[in-house]
Amino acid sequence: MNFSKFKAGTDKQQYQYKSFSPEKINTTWIWDDPILNVLMEKGTRKLGELNAFTLIVPNIDLFIQMHIIKEANTSSKIEGTQTNIDEAQLPEEEIALEKRDDWQEVQDYINAMNYAIDKLEKLPTSNRLLNKTHEILMKGVRGEHQSPGDFRTSQNWIDGSSFFEKHRSSYYDALSIVREANDISHWVKFFLNAVIDTAEDGKKTFILILELKKETDSFLFSLGGRAGNANKILELFYQKPALNVKEIEKALSMNQRTIRNVLNTLEKENFIVEYTGNKRNKKYIFQRYLKLFY
Repeated sequence: MNFSKFKAGTDKQQYQYKSFSPEKINTTWIWDDPILNVLMEKGTRKLGELNAFTLIVPNIDLFIQMHIIKEANTSSKIEGTQTNIDEAQLPEEEIALEKRDDWQEVQDYINAMNYAIDKLEKLPTSNRLLNKTHEILMKGVRGEHQSPGDFRTSQNWIDGSSFFEKHRSSYYDALSIVREANDISHWVKFFLNAVIDTAEDGKKTFILILELKKETDSFLFSLGGRAGNANKILELFYQKPALNVKEIEKALSMNQRTIRNVLNTLEKENFIVEYTGNKRNKKYIFQRYLKLFY
């Protein structure tokens, strides 16, 4: 079907309101707009460039996990959450009471994303996978009593329409144009531009990660016999950028004296920062690494 013949759906009269019922789009599409071809080619090239970093970035899974956390934090903001990427790394007890619901929403997003990525190794994209991922996403947050893990059978309500009209982003604009003007081409262009920009941002982040890794590797080499333990602890910070001594001890089976010596050395070189100000029970954050994802 040609994009020009696309129909988004129809408004249906319900009891005392109208609802929008979308048409199915599982079909083969064609288009006449050459701009779409240009964007698709550019998007494919940018994704290829980004994929090339998987061959040169050491332990790529560690860095992908941080991208998931960044995505969780950014996407959750669309729904109004106020947690930043630093707070997403912290345990719940260190989050202010008024921000814990927002923090939990980001954690659920992370858990849902990790679940879906893991299951896609064994399952096809399916209703079963989507429903379970949605169930995890809605665990313990607003909406958890609104049939998490099930497809909606009732109209989705959006309140406050004047606020959204005044503040809605280009994302909402693109969605509205599809529904109101049957212009799917506008949405596809918006999405392709998003792919291009996101891939380019990801490539820039990986370049900065490699620069930081080169710097940390050079520093570790200078430590001589202490490099082994320092490397293990630093690798743990790449995986979880906010840690305390007990967490490191549990993860690496390393004695606390060794851990504290390494942490003091890393802190002196400004690779990590102690963020509590406590004399005891100190906690550290790999701030230079986290800043690469802002």
